[in-house]
Amino acid sequence: MKYLLPLFIAVVGFLIQAVHADEIPHSNGLLDYMGGELDSETAHVIGGNYHFGLSGPFSIQVDGALGEVADSSMTGFGVHLYWHDPEIGLLDANASRLNWKGNGLNRYALNGKWYTSITTFSGSAEYQNGDVEKKVNLFAGLDLYPIDILSLNVGAAQVDGDAIAQLGFELQPALDRLPELTLLGGAAKGDVVQ
Repeated sequence: MKYLLPLFIAVVGFLIQAVHADEIPHSNGLLDYMGGELDSETAHVIGGNYHFGLSGPFSIQVDGALGEVADSSMTGFGVHLYWHDPEIGLLDANASRLNWKGNGLNRYALNGKWYTSITTFSGSAEYQNGDVEKKVNLFAGLDLYPIDILSLNVGAAQVDGDAIAQLGFELQPALDRLPELTLLGGAAKGDVVQ
């Protein structure tokens, strides 16, 4: 039964879009693969999301992930409720569930962004519970847009009591054959809890 909930949410989202196709300001989806190795453990995860507009500045996104991390299966799903004004900023209230190695992790978060001419300030607070220690995680970031197609970002976080710093970029080259192509890259440094 617990695996039917993400499917039900996704189906309802598609049905709502089909019924109100002319009224929905925008909808899109994403499917991606994440893989790598950390401390001799491998990860292979397929993730995706579907985002659809509701009314005015409000929209919903459903997320899902399925894969294997450190030789154990992993599943996850989440839902976001967004308020977005391109002249002011973005608010995102979300909840998610991750299952791995027989344990469940629930996260509830409020994220915000404030836009200025060439910068975006962001921050979030997140509460976690489930089969893990209850904790509050905090994030802060700054994005700089030196040219229209490039974003450079720097951020800091406190996750599970440990400090993390990160750098990254987003490049949208606007190619004729792939006008929506976005290239992302980043690196993070911090303590990893074993």
